[in-house]
Amino acid sequence: MIVVRLLVVAIALWSAMMVAMWMFTGQRRFLRMAWQAAKIAIIAVAVFFGLMLIERVLPL
Repeated sequence: MIVVRLLVVAIALWSAMMVAMWMFTGQRRFLRMAWQAAKIAIIAVAVFFGLMLIERVLPL
């Protein structure tokens, strides 16, 4: 579970860094990479909450 949490934080930081790079340079490729990171973050958050739900329903 800790690995998923660290992954979500790392992806969020990556996305924020890409937005900051886009703001400083104006290059659209950084904005595109930030959007890709945001999509990956949404999937990672869904996996995280799915695992939490499974832990709650099926206590191991």
